[in-house]
Amino acid sequence: MLVQVGPVASASALAFIDFSRTVLGELITRHGMDTPSVDPAMADEFTRTLDEWEAIARSGPEFVWTSERDVEELEYHFVAYVRVVTEGDPLGRTSERAPDAELRRPFRVALLNGTLAALEREGGGSAALAAELRAEWPDDDIR
Repeated sequence: MLVQVGPVASASALAFIDFSRTVLGELITRHGMDTPSVDPAMADEFTRTLDEWEAIARSGPEFVWTSERDVEELEYHFVAYVRVVTEGDPLGRTSERAPDAELRRPFRVALLNGTLAALEREGGGSAALAAELRAEWPDDDIR
């Protein structure tokens, strides 16, 4: 399945990537607790994706990422991402969490809408999953 994120300003992507690296580090260590919030293999995959995105964002003023993904893999990773987002706002959608939330917002919206659109195009169970996630998403800008 083809997933496209963007076009969106690279500055927004870089702010999102930087913040995501910080949050991922926190979730892996859970502030010194024995059990990480994110599976280490999933954390490695997220890190590889962030590395790829950062290279694209640093290459010019506009970020566009297109990737061919296995449907099951995308669903698995996206559901894991959703779990992270819905556990107490760890991605800092609010300005209280981080002052650059508005700078990150365009990339976050493009990422979510691009992924959900890919799932919708796939049809069947993938489209049903996308509809469910859109309906339950905590932000008004993901509808």
